Amino acid sequence: MTFRDLYGPGRSTVHATGAMAATSHPLATATALDVLREGGNAVDAAIAACAVLAVVEPQMTGIGGDCFCLLAKNGRAPVIAYNGSGRAPAAATPARFRELGVSAIDPLGPHAVTIPGAIEAWHRLVSDHGTMPFGTLLEPAARYATEGHPLHERVVFDIRSFLPKVRSAQGFADLILDDGNVPPFGRLYTNRALGETLRAIVKDGPDAFYRGEIAARLVAFLNDLGGLQTREDFAGHRGNYVEPVHADYRGHQVYQCPPNGQGVITLLLLRILSHLDVAADEPISPERFHKLMEAARIAFSVRDAWL
Repeated sequence: MTFRDLYGPGRSTVHATGAMAATSHPLATATALDVLREGGNAVDAAIAACAVLAVVEPQMTGIGGDCFCLLAKNGRAPVIAYNGSGRAPAAATPARFRELGVSAIDPLGPHAVTIPGAIEAWHRLVSDHGTMPFGTLLEPAARYATEGHPLHERVVFDIRSFLPKVRSAQGFADLILDDGNVPPFGRLYTNRALGETLRAIVKDGPDAFYRGEIAARLVAFLNDLGGLQTREDFAGHRGNYVEPVHADYRGHQVYQCPPNGQGVITLLLLRILSHLDVAADEPISPERFHKLMEAARIAFSVRDAWL
């Protein structure tokens, strides 16, 4: 397995005639290509890769998170968008928060935790657009969690960068740290508890996560921290198909999921750049960097004000 130099500039150039897969981790990319070789389609490959990323990049993604999807069958319009983000608990109302004296949501607290939407979205997308059994697609991720995988340099970097928060997060430090220390790059890492969870989903599908013992344990853990989540919140979760938003950029139609997805910021940034002659600047130049940075600053200020 080859890791890209985390501190080196640029990306590798790739050429292919049959299929391509691009992820942030070589094991996820390899899994996607394996699925394609076995006859799966792009949806199958993407879901299998996402599941592996949930194991090998625990600081970036996970089955406790969400899933937004843009899909163009056979590479053609219409573009399909799926919002697999979780909702807040039914009890998380402004009135209830006032009763609890909560005036702001702590990003590391239980009130910031929505009902996880990823598993439902993966299953729905495979059921509607995939070709392979859902459990088969999660099997590589379950195997890496149980048998281990070498830690990516980026994972180690992020753990070290947020070490105080890692150590203060209940239960997380025991899973990710090595006797309280940051594990070294390349160390074989296992997460057998996550492997068992994935095996349960492989066996029984999404119900194992949203209606069974896993949901009960998640709710109990969050409630102990003061969260308002209930088993009914988990059992009632459903994602939904949505109408994608799009914008023209120099003759190309660029699609994104609508809010609450953040893709509209990309569209705004591209519309700003469409009024600037970025191509006239050298790729690595102060002029180009200045235009890109200012366009991003404006786009994100709009997000912060309105989204």
